[in-house]
Amino acid sequence: MPMRPQLMSIVAGAAVLAVADHGIAEPPGGRADATRWDDGVIGAAACGACHQAEYRDWLATPHARTWDVLGPADREDPRCTGCHTTSTRDGGHGVQCESCHGPGADYWPGYVMRDVKLAEALGLRRGDSVSMCSRCHTPETPSILPFRYKKALPLVNHGKRPQS
Repeated sequence: MPMRPQLMSIVAGAAVLAVADHGIAEPPGGRADATRWDDGVIGAAACGACHQAEYRDWLATPHARTWDVLGPADREDPRCTGCHTTSTRDGGHGVQCESCHGPGADYWPGYVMRDVKLAEALGLRRGDSVSMCSRCHTPETPSILPFRYKKALPLVNHGKRPQS
């Protein structure tokens, strides 16, 4: 049963207070620059501090290199950067963890991540739904082959993806 919005707000507020009360200032892998922290994005390197295997696996996916395929003009075009970056600020290039799993500023602490319901209440998304992928992979997306969710998901399913 989904949590009611009022309860989610109370839970989220309590967790933020708990983080502040414990003196936890940033995730173990560091965090992105302060302007990105303010919008809730901590960056893939911060996620990778705890999720090391998933981070290494992500680095080998096309998502990690989406910024690299853009030309200089495309890097200034919001129609391109909306899908090819997690943030247009430095360090946010590529389809990073938080592009699919949501900004981690509120759910990164270990005690939150160990409580799946709490982490989800604070913004963690599974990231493996058709609707998540179809935000960027549309019929209009420039591509040689059409996007096929069932074929594509195993290629980015971190830690469970076939190794070459």
